[in-house]
Formats: sequence, C-alpha cells, structure tokens
Amino acid sequence: MELPDHDAPLLPVETPNSEPRQDRFGFPKGANAGTCLHSLFEHSDFQQQNEELNVLVDKTLSQFGIDTEWSATVSSWLEAVVTTSLDKQCGLTLRDLPPHQRLDEMAFCFPVTHLTTKRLKDTLLPFVADYPILNAIVKSLQFADLSGFMKGFIDLVFAQDGRFYLADYNSNWLGTRAENYQQAPLDEAMVAHSYPLQYLIYSLALHRYLKTRLPDYDPEQHSGGVYYLFIRGMHPDWGQAGVYFERPSSALLEALDVCMREVGDV
Repeated sequence: MELPDHDAPLLPVETPNSEPRQDRFGFPKGANAGTCLHSLFEHSDFQQQNEELNVLVDKTLSQFGIDTEWSATVSSWLEAVVTTSLDKQCGLTLRDLPPHQRLDEMAFCFPVTHLTTKRLKDTLLPFVADYPILNAIVKSLQFADLSGFMKGFIDLVFAQDGRFYLADYNSNWLGTRAENYQQAPLDEAMVAHSYPLQYLIYSLALHRYLKTRLPDYDPEQHSGGVYYLFIRGMHPDWGQAGVYFERPSSALLEALDVCMREVGDV
C-alpha cells in the first residue's frame, strides 16, 4: 500500500477571481505545480537568497514546464515560507534548520499483512477523545483487507533541540486571506484529504526508523510531532496561518506499531 501525496484542489472557500493574479494565490494549481513546489523545497537549503535562490527557481520552473515569468513571485513566496514561525513559543522557522539537521524525501517501506478496517478502527478509537480530528477519519474508514508493503516518502524530517519532527508541504488553495488558513479551515482540509491517517503512517515510519538509529530512543523524549505546511497561506505577517501541527502520543505510536505488524509478530 502506498499513500500518494497529492495536492488536490479542494472546493474553494471563496470563488477565485476570474482576473489572473501574479502572486502565490494565482500560481498554477494541480499535481504538476505541487510537484514543482515540492522539488523547490527539497533542493533549497532554506538559506538561499537573491541570486542563488532565483537560479534554483528558474531552473525548477523550467523543468516542470511553468513559465519563468513566475520566478520573482515564487522566490518571494519561498522566502516568506522559510521565514514564517512554525512555533509561537520558540519562533522556529525553516530557515533556522541547517542542512545537517534535515533529511529530505525520506523513503520508508514496511510489510503489512491482513490489515483490516476493523483492526485499524479498533486501534484508533481509544485515541479519538485526545485527537478529535481522528473522529471523522475513523468513521469514514473503509478499505479491502491489505497485505503487502506500506511505502512512501516523507517530505522533510528534521531535528531540533533533541527532538525529531516531520513536515509535509501542501500547495492546496484554500482562499486568498489569512483567515482561510487558520485552524478551522486547516482541520477541514486535513479531513477532506485524509491527511491525519497519512501523518500517522508517516509518524509510525519515523518512529520505527528512530528505534533502529537511537540506542536510547524514547518517543516521549525524542518524538517532536508533525507539521503540515499549507504554503499558500504562510507569511511572517500572518502568524501561524497555514501551519498545522500535531504530536501523536507515544501510546498512539505504539498502538499503531502493533496494529501494523505482521500477523504472528504481535
């Protein structure tokens, strides 16, 4: 089983203006544009500015068949995203992350045998009270029994102050105002695309990875949480607009670990 990371457009919160906009909200939508933006974040060191950043943007836009007339807009947009605070308390930004503290496009793959809807629902239900966003996900869960491999790529894994975080970039268009990227609309977007289930899979993959890499691994100490970054809404002047954060508990991670093990290993 592979969970694709599509930046599919939602039903818009507001009707897009028919006049073309030369800004982040007018930037092309869809899978190709989303992949282009993901590539930019993957290959940027978050420190690039001015000419160096412009060269990367021009090259990447051309690779994806997007007119380089967007270069100035995209360069300014990326600068805004990497300087937006991810955390109110410490003011962490992507720009604060040196290359040696990050891992881009981390691949994962682990076996799954006879994973059923009931088994996954029974695993998640005890945690709905602490994570209300899971309620809609659990109610809508429906899939054929799965056997095979769970595989995918995590956009970004980074370390900060002894904790490990993962981040996923999303270029979904939710509107053109800061309020369109606050907690309530972000929750709606997360549920609409089943992103909570996706981030649980990603969190489990990182959990298992850290178990093999850190001899003293303790999820309470080392697990930092998950950021879903809705980059169209991120700007330093907009606070935490566009930033969705959750930290799955060690109990939830361990329950998922048991649920996803091969039958006979439990």
